[in-house]
Amino acid sequence: MLWLCLHFPRLPAEALGLRDPLAVVTEQRGAQRWLITDAPGIASGTPLGLALSIQPVLCAQPRRAMAEHAMLLQLAQGLYRYGSPVCAEIREAVDAGRAPQALLWIEIAASLQLFGGARAVCTAIRADLDELEHRVQLAMAPTRAAAALFAVHAPRCVATPQALDAALAAVPIDALPWPSASLAALRGVGLKTVGELLALPRAAFARRFGTGHLRELDQLRGCAAEPAAAIVPPMPFKRRFELLGEVDTVEALSFALKRLTLELQQWLRARDLGVRA
Repeated sequence: MLWLCLHFPRLPAEALGLRDPLAVVTEQRGAQRWLITDAPGIASGTPLGLALSIQPVLCAQPRRAMAEHAMLLQLAQGLYRYGSPVCAEIREAVDAGRAPQALLWIEIAASLQLFGGARAVCTAIRADLDELEHRVQLAMAPTRAAAALFAVHAPRCVATPQALDAALAAVPIDALPWPSASLAALRGVGLKTVGELLALPRAAFARRFGTGHLRELDQLRGCAAEPAAAIVPPMPFKRRFELLGEVDTVEALSFALKRLTLELQQWLRARDLGVRA
């Protein structure tokens, strides 16, 4: 299998229709409030107070998780024509101060000949997403877990299981989506890369750090199952786009209308259908 993973770092903003680079989305837990999308010179994860001291004209909007899930599902249905199965997930931040990861996977091994190779598939997908004004990072790997790891932290294409072990070996452990306490414990015993984790005795690692983390390492290499629900475009086409406020000009509707019509176009392509009127 060959999984293409798409990571959408600005999906929280895109789901709200925020196109201004200085428009950011925030998450909050208790008294903590931080950015989950970036801005010029400010990375996601920055506390909101610090971000405003750096860039006072930031426009901060609270997160709407339901809008993100709906948009990711729509994207998955629209990209179904490039391969199957297709699955998607928003990985919520384990610790405060981190951004969620909006991930979409397409199994493209059977589609390579149809589209003319992996590079052509990626180029076509990027063109579709550029039309919809989505920022995306792409990576490929024989496992979903590895493709996601690369898409988020170091986009690359790894086509074979043999090349996968070498690619994973150099990945820093801080790239793993694990709690900060687990990563600190690993660093405390001198472990710095995924390759060093994979070289440890399995029984000792499981006793020290838990069987859950061991299973996640196995999933990275393709040694454990990666269950996921496949997404298939529904037969009726139905979309909803909620505006942030009142609209009194036709021009203000152009962004939403363009996005909805492009999504209809992708849905029709996935179903090999057309519109007469």
